[in-house]
Amino acid sequence: MRKPIALILDYLTVTFICVVAGIFFFTQYFNSLTLVAGKNIDFSADIIAYGLFETLPLVFLFIAMFVIFYKIRHKSSPLSSFITYSLLIAFTWFALFPLSIVMQDKVYSMLTPIEKLENKNQLSGGYFRNINGKIYYFVSDSRDDIADVFCFFDYSRPTSMVERDFIRIGNNSGFSETFGDFHDPIIKDTAPSIPYNLDEAFKTIKENAKNAWLNGIIAWLCFSSMGFALASLYCFIRISSWKLLNCYWVAFFTGLVIWFNYYYFQDAFSFVRQVLTNLFHDGGHLTFFLERQISLPLTCINLIFAIIMTSVGIIKATAKRR
Repeated sequence: MRKPIALILDYLTVTFICVVAGIFFFTQYFNSLTLVAGKNIDFSADIIAYGLFETLPLVFLFIAMFVIFYKIRHKSSPLSSFITYSLLIAFTWFALFPLSIVMQDKVYSMLTPIEKLENKNQLSGGYFRNINGKIYYFVSDSRDDIADVFCFFDYSRPTSMVERDFIRIGNNSGFSETFGDFHDPIIKDTAPSIPYNLDEAFKTIKENAKNAWLNGIIAWLCFSSMGFALASLYCFIRISSWKLLNCYWVAFFTGLVIWFNYYYFQDAFSFVRQVLTNLFHDGGHLTFFLERQISLPLTCINLIFAIIMTSVGIIKATAKRR
């Protein structure tokens, strides 16, 4: 009985630590995007609340992996631990995950809009900035997205003279396109880029989760096939006598499942996606899923992967007993 309780406590502890860490990294990332040279970083309850609800879906994606890591180190009570693990993952995907989506809309409606927080600081004066191949000196802080500047150098016209001008730097201006997600080009030039479009991948999965919940219980069950695929990696707790190797395989396949569920919706995969869609819905079949924006091929791929992993675990456990 103690092992299932220990597993539950580990689940709660890991969830809490991941949420706190996620909020911390979100606030750091958000503040790096909105930071302006010479201005202070702002911390507020609104930013923390945004960080919480942006972090929770990621925690739910990775919680199975962390619980499996615990079981790789503590292999006693296999049956009771497996039942407890299954109930915890089901509770995560069919209670906590939907609850976070419902609460997100309600909480966000009471917060300061994220766009207003992002555009809170105007660009500061007294700094040189390289924008669109031109070196500008900002005479004073910009106001209403209008900046008083001196243009000292233009790479397209090396012999150009110093000119004073007023430039528009708002969200819809040509200058903002060079900033990307950053508010200040100085910060953009010094900040490291996030590898492999991780931010885009997680945004895509979170949007898919929200759309699935809004389209009904069947759509959510199909989306949760990814959770089943992630949970099926429990089979790796005994795949090898080397615990570190088991952890490696769990981490690798967790990343693979999440990456595939993101890459499936990218333009580079459009041809394969279209072929699979035509295969499943040829002749007007299964229109129920199309009407609710349910990707039935992706659901089947996740289920097939989960069944294979579960079968591997059963075969391994049976062979070890014999």
